[in-house]
Amino acid sequence: NIYFILFSAGICLYMLEYVSRMTLTAAILCYGATLLWIAINWFFLRPRIIQKQQTKMDELVRKFEELNIQLKSNGL
Repeated sequence: NIYFILFSAGICLYMLEYVSRMTLTAAILCYGATLLWIAINWFFLRPRIIQKQQTKMDELVRKFEELNIQLKSNGL
């Protein structure tokens, strides 16, 4: 979470150099589009990616537990 917040702040600070040369309307539109994309990533895409990673991790743990049970039953 901290990484994502700092990354977003860094993008906004990086854009400051280019936005300072724009008109106020264009600057607001540029920052608005960027902040909208960051919000979409934060609230929609990020939770889906975390859920997919968690599902893969749970499946991997389950396979290792099955393997461990097999090894114990074989006396290894």
